[in-house]
Amino acid sequence: MSSCHQFYVEISNDFTLKGSVFSPGVIHADPSIRKGDEVLVFQNKILKGVGVAQMNGSDMIQRMSGKAIDIRHTAD
Repeated sequence: MSSCHQFYVEISNDFTLKGSVFSPGVIHADPSIRKGDEVLVFQNKILKGVGVAQMNGSDMIQRMSGKAIDIRHTAD
């Protein structure tokens, strides 16, 4: 039996989730996220969407620009 790790990202309250999440909208990201990983996107601890990471988790927090996640599905 293998374990499944779910990567997650928290986005800021003033961010409206549409096609992509850019790094300035990310307030927390799992540091083990790598480009290409599937990630769960939360806002105020509520699942808002699922997407594919376009950069590493640490870069999502440190960078001031750039696409962090391509959203595939939204919960709304």
